Amino acid sequence: MVNKYSEGRVFIAGDAAHIHSPTGGQGLNTCVADGINLAWKIALAHKGLATADLLTSYHTERHPIAAEVIRISSSLYVQTVATSAEDINVPVTAEESKKGGLIRWRVAGLSQLEINYRWSPVVRAGDRAPEAPGLVDAAGKATSLFAIFKPDAHTVLVSCADTGDAKIVDVVDAVKALPAGLAVRVVAIGSSVVPNVEREVEGVYHDGAGWFGRAYGLMGGAPPVVVVRPDGYIGAFANDAAGLREYFSKIVVM
Repeated sequence: MVNKYSEGRVFIAGDAAHIHSPTGGQGLNTCVADGINLAWKIALAHKGLATADLLTSYHTERHPIAAEVIRISSSLYVQTVATSAEDINVPVTAEESKKGGLIRWRVAGLSQLEINYRWSPVVRAGDRAPEAPGLVDAAGKATSLFAIFKPDAHTVLVSCADTGDAKIVDVVDAVKALPAGLAVRVVAIGSSVVPNVEREVEGVYHDGAGWFGRAYGLMGGAPPVVVVRPDGYIGAFANDAAGLREYFSKIVVM
């Protein structure tokens, strides 16, 4: 694995940045994740919008992930192929050494669903945005958050009162005030009915099955505004438009 993912205007990803045993089948997953993490940041830089921290966050976020992938795949190799840990000079924990090869293939890290960027300087959250099926629009058509998210735009999810409220007005106005060229979509979600929203937004839905409220902790009093990055990770939880602006000030020149 390289010691850094970028130097000046040069960035590397995938096998150019890290190589490892094929055990676990994580090569393609890791390469694609590198690419989607970097792509939207380079796009903003090309438009002259990215802060310096945004570009350096590529290394900050992805380098530790590759290190863990190498550790896991090497450990799997030891358990399934190598005759001893010394064969590839990788440390194996006592717990790992007690498990057979077939069991080791079930290591949770292989799903890559628990990857997060909580340590990144450009986020106020960092976990992978959960799915929420069962969202229903005013016409009764069902959809899900994964169908709503797009890889070329930020998505701002606003949990609204069923009657609509001033929060969505402030959020939409804050989004409109962001620099031109920054793609941001606002989606309003009510808890039991489609909220009455007067501002123009990307979509208005009600959380018919309650998945959105549960997955995003809203029933426990989490902030009602969620910013999801183009790569599908949560950039921020915010209480209002001010929190929204604080997040975007970390990634684009305001």
